[in-house]
Amino acid sequence: MIVDRAMKLERQRTSLAGWSSRTASFAIVLLITACVAHGFGLLLTIPFFWSLVIAGGLAVLALLAGVGALWRMWQYGLTGLGAASWGVFASLLLLLPYGLAVALYITRPALTDVTTDVVSPPEFVLAGKLRDEAMNPIEPLSQADGLQHMESYPELTGRRYEHSREQVLNAVLTLLQGRGWSLLTPAPIDEAEGTVVSMTLEATATGFIVGIPFDVAIRIEDRGDATFVDMRSVSRYGPHDLGMNALQIQWFLKDLDQALSEVGS
Repeated sequence: MIVDRAMKLERQRTSLAGWSSRTASFAIVLLITACVAHGFGLLLTIPFFWSLVIAGGLAVLALLAGVGALWRMWQYGLTGLGAASWGVFASLLLLLPYGLAVALYITRPALTDVTTDVVSPPEFVLAGKLRDEAMNPIEPLSQADGLQHMESYPELTGRRYEHSREQVLNAVLTLLQGRGWSLLTPAPIDEAEGTVVSMTLEATATGFIVGIPFDVAIRIEDRGDATFVDMRSVSRYGPHDLGMNALQIQWFLKDLDQALSEVGS
């Protein structure tokens, strides 16, 4: 019995296990706090991005410390299996969205301006005035981006509805309100072009996950026999939208299709 107790006292706990557990826990708290604060507008976007970088870096450190602790326990018989296991598990869980972001960065085109009409995209008049130097400027779609756009999103096209312009406009405004997007256009402005009557709605929007801001322009054209809708979404920050602009447009137009299918033509 005395020998057993002496052997137990000789076993030491690896400090790496505690560092891994504490670092991973802190990274999770930091990430959740930053996401919630940014979603409620309490944290600006640039500091939020830095918070993501710090949380990801801490997760990598926690993973390395956890793996190192497990190796030391295997080699030297040290204790701390529970803390090391939690550190490894929590850091891997935390790094999952970062891995997804890397995959999207590689597989999606490096675009920040996506539209259903690359030839004549809806124009922004008001949204550009809200952007400062840290944000992406709203510029005409370049030929290179247009070609990349058509190659990457061939299914992203405008809509033709057998509904009146007023019905389509009401459905669009309802969807904007339901998403919590802020309408910039004070009132629909008609721009007569021969037999075509066009109006463009601009709105500020936020992403569906962590509230990354972007701007949208929705053009509604009355061509007599039908109403046509085109949409444009432009990111405010970063050189790559990870495919989010195209996804937002697809979801919005899908909901618009559903809303107008329930309205008589």
